Amino acid sequence: MKKWILRLLLIIVLCVCSVFIINYYVVNLSEKYIKNKTEQLDNAYTVIVLGARVYSNGNLSNYLKDRVENAYELYERKVKRFLLSGDHGTKRV
Repeated sequence: MKKWILRLLLIIVLCVCSVFIINYYVVNLSEKYIKNKTEQLDNAYTVIVLGARVYSNGNLSNYLKDRVENAYELYERKVKRFLLSGDHGTKRV
């Protein structure tokens, strides 16, 4: 019984350590690809803007508004066009 508990505890500790190790690896690997300022970006032909909620009155959600504003800033400086993604907003029955 005691060996069983120790094995289970060891497995849990290994799993938790694995999560932290993988997270550390991914963060460090992707760091060079994350840009925080427009000036850091290379010129591009097209930028993809991910969609988000548009309210029934036509207002953009905060997420979409921020994405569109940033896309427009890039359009003025670095890109030739941008592509918006999203769906047609079907109603749930």
